[in-house]
Amino acid sequence: MSNEEHHVDFLRWRSIRQRQKERQFYRLLEDVLTYAEKQTLLREKVRARHIFQQLTCRKPDQPESFSGLAEQVFRIWYALDYLNIRHRRLIQEYLDAGGGIWLDKKSRLVWASTLIASFYSVFFLTRAGENWILQEMASDLPPLTADPRNWPTEEWQEGASVIARPVKVGVQHLPVGPIRVMSPEESDDVRSWLERVYATKRSQQTHLPWRVFMQRQGMGWLSRIESGGCVES
Repeated sequence: MSNEEHHVDFLRWRSIRQRQKERQFYRLLEDVLTYAEKQTLLREKVRARHIFQQLTCRKPDQPESFSGLAEQVFRIWYALDYLNIRHRRLIQEYLDAGGGIWLDKKSRLVWASTLIASFYSVFFLTRAGENWILQEMASDLPPLTADPRNWPTEEWQEGASVIARPVKVGVQHLPVGPIRVMSPEESDDVRSWLERVYATKRSQQTHLPWRVFMQRQGMGWLSRIESGGCVES
């Protein structure tokens, strides 16, 4: 076999493996979301919605309708970030209940950890050929590539900003939950608000990581782009 043929076979194998990982990942995510919606008590959901409203100053819609941005964000937050009355995340409860047994143990743990570590943040957009490059606003992490096959990039414009929750699966970054494209005015307002609140929290907790801040107090970005009447932190 020539070097060229071997190279082509490797690329094909990598592409097949990547698609397999993406299918498994999204199946696991959907399983976790379904578990959170159908296998948790009403009082847990009521408690979660109260906490979510405190964090975002936005009240989710009724559970039957996932059309609103607040409700879609709540759905992800409830399954991945919310700490229940036992101080555990529902994705952890899902795994303990035997969820995801169709995956090997290592993949379950790696992807669950990756989802727990993910968070919504503001990203600046630049173009690189067919792909888009996302640079996180307050992180020293390298930029990530958003493949249009996995991201809804139809309305994206170079120089704009989006709020997104990316997760790395294989060699690609995939979006978890809704993505919100912001106008320049919204972007300026959200970024300045996040910087101001983060600085205040850092004065109280010197080593507060940006990720932890965004998963908690930073969730107030939702009220900055919707009329929620949020009290200034």
